[in-house]
Amino acid sequence: VPGQSGTTLRIVLVGKTGTQTTTANTILGRKEFDSKISALAFTKSCHKPEQHWKGRNILVVDTPGLFDSEDKLMYTCEEIGKCVLQSYPRPHTIILVLQLDRYTKEEQNTVELIKAIFGESAMKHMIVLFTRKDELGDQTLNDFLKGAGNLQSIIQECGNCRCAFNNKESIEKAEKEAQLKELVHLIEKMVRENGGSHFSPPIYENVMEKLQHETEALKIIYEGELEEETKSVEEKCAQGKISKHVMEKEKLMLSQTYNEKIKNIREEAERNIFQDVVNMVWDVLSEIWNMFW
Repeated sequence: VPGQSGTTLRIVLVGKTGTQTTTANTILGRKEFDSKISALAFTKSCHKPEQHWKGRNILVVDTPGLFDSEDKLMYTCEEIGKCVLQSYPRPHTIILVLQLDRYTKEEQNTVELIKAIFGESAMKHMIVLFTRKDELGDQTLNDFLKGAGNLQSIIQECGNCRCAFNNKESIEKAEKEAQLKELVHLIEKMVRENGGSHFSPPIYENVMEKLQHETEALKIIYEGELEEETKSVEEKCAQGKISKHVMEKEKLMLSQTYNEKIKNIREEAERNIFQDVVNMVWDVLSEIWNMFW
């Protein structure tokens, strides 16, 4: 349960590049992502820093803007592939970041793209986060949304899970803390209503299987290498080519190298299956990509 101490809450942010990147920094409480305003998308890779907050970790995967870039389909597939691996084993929520004053074709496309990749059930695990909360003035978010007909359908699809953030660096620490608290409570409530766990898009099931196979294959390779190299060192010693002291020293080094490889086995397995994950995303997106342009 993500509300428990010591657990990691995995959040995937989607939306307009600059807006979502600034929001990621607000959630993390530090400037971790580059949020310069640029004509082209600049969040060029999925990045996953964590914030330790009230006894738990909040892991933020900031994806690039999927529709505000000149980059081609393969770029989008690669970035989504990174996102899937970095939010593994599965995300608890997808946060769609919108500006208060906009819900354009671009944002509608982003929602359709999320459904295509993560499945229709993703909407039950989505939160709409509005930025520019400070511009509401005396209005509440509810009041504002009453007059925003085009936003109503997306909010209803998300089970009315929505909140607003002020991302300005000048805001008081207490307000930042209150915003994060509201968001975390919203995620926890949504997770409870969805059966107390993260959600399981089919793509993650495939990735889990591939990662497991790759990890097991690498382990067998490393164990074989260790056994072979250890045997070789022992034979050298038996033939009098090296002393017993040198043999023990070399065996210790071989053992340390093996342990280091085992420690990094997950990262290597991820690198090895990355192209497979990209291909899985490609299979989904290439059929529907033209609908978005």
